Amino acid sequence: MNLLVLAIALTPALPSQLAGDTPSELNGVGIEQKIGARIPLGVVLKDHAGESVSLDEILSRPAPVILTFNYSTCPQLCKLQLEATADLLPRVGLEAGEDFQLVTVSLNPDDVPEGLARMRKKLLERSGVDPSAWLFLGGTEEQVAELTRAVAFGFAKVEGKSDYAHSAALILLSQGGKVSRYLGGLSPEPRTLRLSLVEASEGRAGSILDMAF
Repeated sequence: MNLLVLAIALTPALPSQLAGDTPSELNGVGIEQKIGARIPLGVVLKDHAGESVSLDEILSRPAPVILTFNYSTCPQLCKLQLEATADLLPRVGLEAGEDFQLVTVSLNPDDVPEGLARMRKKLLERSGVDPSAWLFLGGTEEQVAELTRAVAFGFAKVEGKSDYAHSAALILLSQGGKVSRYLGGLSPEPRTLRLSLVEASEGRAGSILDMAF
């Protein structure tokens, strides 16, 4: 099942889609749900300070991880999704950094480290979570592609622009980097996210039919 490409409606860079044409840059864009797939743990990314961060270290912890793919100069969709996520966190009833971890990986290699730092500052202030609870990471084109392929998160560079066509989803990972559930759209219900995090913490995987699309 290929999930809705929200960027079509929200990204001004794609006006031809409104006329019913499918731009070539949207080929392969979307999310093919791969429940049970695993993140490649050997990948080492950079954080907002340019320091190396191993995915092994993050995903070996017992707490589940909420993974998102975004970038700092996204015209609209990333801002909407990340701000909605920041606003949602205090309403979930779980403690970010203890009961779960957030990891945002930039689609744009140029975000390392300045773009990551800008996103981090704004969203930590908005969410009020501890800085250790929400990591903002980036890497090379090859590293990002390896991660997105693992969870079937399709995205594409918009020709002639510095933008990317992509979807919006929270991807929940259980210990060891196993995909437990995809929550699509800009913001799931607090109860849905809470139950999904509990599910991931117990190593259980959600049904494709339960998705919030």
